[in-house]
Amino acid sequence: MKVVAYAKDPDAVGRGLEHFSLRKKLLSEISKRLKYGKAIKLLEIGCGRGILLAQLRKKFPKLELHGLNLNKYHGVRTRQDFKINAAEKNIIFNRREELPYICFGDATRLPFGDSNFDIIISQVTFLHVKNKARAIGEVYRVLEPKGVGLIILGPYAIRREKGNSMPIFFR
Repeated sequence: MKVVAYAKDPDAVGRGLEHFSLRKKLLSEISKRLKYGKAIKLLEIGCGRGILLAQLRKKFPKLELHGLNLNKYHGVRTRQDFKINAAEKNIIFNRREELPYICFGDATRLPFGDSNFDIIISQVTFLHVKNKARAIGEVYRVLEPKGVGLIILGPYAIRREKGNSMPIFFR
C-alpha cells in the first residue's frame, strides 16, 4: 500500500495557538467559562499533530480535550504520538489523563453524540471539506446549547479599503 505524505512540512500539520486567527476569542471564551467554574469539553476538528491542543492543555490544565483527524495519516494517531509531538515543542506530559482523546472521522459525520462539546475549533480543515454546510450542521449538532464554534471556513481574510463600503477579499 502506498502512503501519500499529508504535508511536505510536518510542522504544517497541526498548527499552534499562535497561528489560530481566532485565538483571542478562544482564550476569552475558555477563561470566561472557567471563571464560572464550568467544566469545559473542547473538540478540535482536524487537530493534525496536536500542537494547539498541547498548548491549550499547558495553559488550561482542567480542559477535557478531544482531537479529530480524518484518518491515521493526518497527524497524531495515538495519545502517545500526541505526547511525542508536544515534547518537540517543550511541552511535557507525565500522566496519561493529561493527554487529549484522539479519534478519527469525517467533519461531515462527526462520531459524537448530540450536545457533546462546549467549544469546537478548527483551523484549516474546513478548507478541504467539500460540503461545508453539512460540516457546519454537524458542528451545531454536537455543540452544547450555549456552546461556541470557532471555525476558519476559508483561506480568505477581509479588509476595508479607504472609501469602500464593501470589503475586499484577498488570499
